[in-house]
Amino acid sequence: MHDHPPYQDHSHAIEKLVAGGNIFTPAGDAERVLEWQNVSLEFEGRQVLHDISAWVQAGELTCLCGSNGAGKTQLIRLGLGFSRAAVGQVRLFGQDPAKTRHLIGYVPQQKAFNRNFPATVEDLLIAALRGCWPLFCRKRERAMAAESLQRVGGLTLLDKDISVLSGGELQRVFVARALIQNPKMLILDEPLAAIDTKGRAQLMDLMEGLRAERQLSILLITHSEPVVRKLADRVLFIEKGRLVGWGETSAMLAIDELRDVAFFGHDHESVIHGEEG
Repeated sequence: MHDHPPYQDHSHAIEKLVAGGNIFTPAGDAERVLEWQNVSLEFEGRQVLHDISAWVQAGELTCLCGSNGAGKTQLIRLGLGFSRAAVGQVRLFGQDPAKTRHLIGYVPQQKAFNRNFPATVEDLLIAALRGCWPLFCRKRERAMAAESLQRVGGLTLLDKDISVLSGGELQRVFVARALIQNPKMLILDEPLAAIDTKGRAQLMDLMEGLRAERQLSILLITHSEPVVRKLADRVLFIEKGRLVGWGETSAMLAIDELRDVAFFGHDHESVIHGEEG
């Protein structure tokens, strides 16, 4: 595992990146499924994104990395059409994200539901289809829920109460929930956070399988350097609301300052296949 210098030393690396130590190897000519064009954003009276231009290519897995507070969540909110840029444009499948976000399967870091609500995994998945909690489940809907769970290796969870799911099981169910309407793109926000070693290893296998399908474009927010090394085709690094690195994984991870700023203090997420780096 990469040895990180003390946290207080990273202010110099951050300032160097933000001041102009930017390195870009832009993506090629493949279809752009999500694109930010000279985007700036204000939030609560403060500018949180500064003139960002980048894109996610069709059929690839792109990791979005940066320290806490770098602006990753705000960039994703723009991509989903939940926020509007003060300057610039965002295109999702070539259109305004508000018109095409139904083509996205989104797995947020914070799950906005009550774990103690009396519902099963089947109910949760069918609610994603209907837009409301079902009073009963139709045969076709149950088959779709089962198929989605099968795809993520979670078929045995179908009839479980959501209150008894482990962290890893819950994440697996939410990936199934995101997949149930056959999206063209998945966006996953810190899917390995707050999950035990076994759960992280299993979810890594799941994400690797989804990446191998190449039917989906995937944008994965992560603080884990091993996850990036294992899964990412390309990496976007942002810091203090600015794009400071963008390119193929091997080229980006060769830059010490990018690794130190983006991954410092997150060794707890480095477990892959039960091994701690």
